[in-house]
Amino acid sequence: MANTNFENFLEQIWDKKIDLSEADFNLKTLTAILYLGRYQINRGDDRITFNFHQIRELLNLDDSVPINQQIKKAIFQLYFKPFKYYKLIGNCSWYLRVIRGIMKSSDDTEFKKEWAVIIDSVLLEHILQSYFKKILIPNQFFLNYHLLSDEAIKLYFSMKLQEQLAGNKEWRIDEIMEFASICKSTFYRSIKYLIQFDLVKKHAGNRRRYEKATYSINKNHTANKGYTPFSASVINNMLYNTTKKLKNGEIKLYSYLCYLAGGIGEIRKSPAEIGLLIGKEPNLISKLADILHEKDYIIKETYIGEDNQSCCRYII
Repeated sequence: MANTNFENFLEQIWDKKIDLSEADFNLKTLTAILYLGRYQINRGDDRITFNFHQIRELLNLDDSVPINQQIKKAIFQLYFKPFKYYKLIGNCSWYLRVIRGIMKSSDDTEFKKEWAVIIDSVLLEHILQSYFKKILIPNQFFLNYHLLSDEAIKLYFSMKLQEQLAGNKEWRIDEIMEFASICKSTFYRSIKYLIQFDLVKKHAGNRRRYEKATYSINKNHTANKGYTPFSASVINNMLYNTTKKLKNGEIKLYSYLCYLAGGIGEIRKSPAEIGLLIGKEPNLISKLADILHEKDYIIKETYIGEDNQSCCRYII
């Protein structure tokens, strides 16, 4: 492979020991499709569009009927048959149908038109984490914002960031208090809600061995509602950056706007609507949005709606 970017992509999402030139054709085809759709994946899309010419070019294949038929066969096998991920996730081997849907023109007999595939959510999450270094926040978290305190939300983001940066999976209370910069009473007040909503797990210690209880991020949610990607640098800024650090209420609003936008984009909701969703008064939402605008986290704009009423839009 002459494409250095493609080689780098391969090494980060699969096992580095794999030589794509010696890999099976299904893996080659899947890797090419994922590489072609990497920017769509980074935007949060699960649909990747491509054409056979792009795949052949990446894999240095001839434009021939047998080659095109082989690519087509690989795509449909990835749809119908379970595929083992070549890079183990969480020390587990994953066997999943990595392609969940195929869209193609019925008259594309010469394989010159655009195809589209829907990629499995577990594989998308893996690419966002391994290649784009994103921190994935479960949408289940945001659905409980009206019930979660500002302190609990900040604590959860602190734990997710620590997990990504330090690689730690479990922490004692004193360790959490240190990296989250909170006191013990705040910890106990906040952690009980994170446990209640299935976001954090508590692991009891052994009293006989003087082992203290530990806490970890729960990866196995009872209801998988998808994820919202955040970059580690953004979370680090809003928690710790001297000039861009956000207060607890500002973290709650900003992170919820990111959820509404799917990570990046535009939100058109009134302060009253947003306030109802996160448990805050409309006037406070307006004030917090102004602060986020001043700190360059969002762009807040006012426009006149169809009913000639003044409305707000927020751009992440």
